[in-house]
Amino acid sequence: MKELILSLNGFIFFSISLMHFYWAFGGRYGLVAAIPERFHAEGMKFGFPMKLATLFMAFVFGFIGFTYVFPMLDFGMTWLQKYHNTFTFFIIGILMIRAIGDFNFVGFFKKDKRGVFARNDSKYYAPLCLYLALSTLCVVVF
Repeated sequence: MKELILSLNGFIFFSISLMHFYWAFGGRYGLVAAIPERFHAEGMKFGFPMKLATLFMAFVFGFIGFTYVFPMLDFGMTWLQKYHNTFTFFIIGILMIRAIGDFNFVGFFKKDKRGVFARNDSKYYAPLCLYLALSTLCVVVF
């Protein structure tokens, strides 16, 4: 059962990583639903700094996806295993904070509930973060 959860969570993070690579290299599909409307209203452009940040996040999500499948792979890197558990709890904390939100634009307790991003955040993004955090916690603890 652990392997199934780890594989599913790894697949989710690898998929999110691929979406960020797509956006970083000029893709537009789904981009409006991935950024809060406030940034569109303020006229923020998806220029070089935003593309660089998106590319960075693509690598971060890919690395997190790797941390999910790492326990199932036998690389013989026992020194990395001690850091793996610490990093896993760090990921759980970040996902829980993202699910709770900033009390303004993201998470379950956001104030601004208008727009495509806010609806998607309430329906998909925040529950996904909560699922990823709790399922990872279950795998680590049990």
